[in-house]
Amino acid sequence: MLTGLCRLPVAVVPDPERLRPVDVPLVRGDAGRLRADTGWVPAVPLERTLADLLEHWRGRVAEAPAC
Repeated sequence: MLTGLCRLPVAVVPDPERLRPVDVPLVRGDAGRLRADTGWVPAVPLERTLADLLEHWRGRVAEAPAC
């Protein structure tokens, strides 16, 4: 989702040297049980959260002094 929000093409290329044998290749969560037990529902969609996060860091990078 995050790479889909980028203005430029992004390729995610894993570096095998940095992977560990114990790393889990895919992690998924399901809030179904939490919703069933508490009635909780997200107030902000994940897509909006990611877009806000990306915009925040775009601003921080733009404000950063040049090296």
